[in-house]
Amino acid sequence: LYAMSGLVAGSLVLFLLARRLGRPLIARWVDPMTLDRFDRLAQRGGAAILFLLWLVPCTPDDLVCAIAGFTPMSTSQFLVLMFLGRLPGVLTSVWVGAGVAHLDRLQRGLLLVGAMVGVLLLWRWKVRFQEMMIRLVEWIGHQADQL
Repeated sequence: LYAMSGLVAGSLVLFLLARRLGRPLIARWVDPMTLDRFDRLAQRGGAAILFLLWLVPCTPDDLVCAIAGFTPMSTSQFLVLMFLGRLPGVLTSVWVGAGVAHLDRLQRGLLLVGAMVGVLLLWRWKVRFQEMMIRLVEWIGHQADQL
């Protein structure tokens, strides 16, 4: 509840700031090519693509909240799609976090080592991994266009 509350509040603030202050605000912090790419994705796929971007792990979902502010999407539609798209990741994180308390010392140590290796791999290949996830969403959007 706390995790989703903070996530929803922060996402809504970003959405409303982007809507109110526009693209120049977001362009200060985001590479122009990346911003253009996500703009095109949102224009082509609309709300469905934004939902998929929130749903797929390791995509820049805060950027997606800002991009959503540039679209004609209503605030209520944004809140519903963003909430549903981000909920599986939050539930998984909270579930794993709650389960850690029930692990013995060796299991916690192995989990910590595994998490550190995962973080290092993600840090090392973050751009490639994000690119793969974004291409996956683009491919799904393309397949949906063909239906």
